[in-house]
Amino acid sequence: MVELNDDVLVAFGAGFATLWKYHWRCVIDTEPWIPSAAFNMVQHDHHMLFSSLFSLTGVQTHNLALYGDILH
Repeated sequence: MVELNDDVLVAFGAGFATLWKYHWRCVIDTEPWIPSAAFNMVQHDHHMLFSSLFSLTGVQTHNLALYGDILH
């Protein structure tokens, strides 16, 4: 069993909430799902949260943009 600390759970919840919001935006406005747009929305909505979380772990936040390129 893997234990997750509160910071990780908050990050998962924030990301999930934004993806849920993007999902319903696509459904209601009949827009296509664009993975890079969904990822950018998560980054935009929670950049301060992820910056503070990753600064605690030593991960540089500018590297997060590279992960978005994988989704294209």
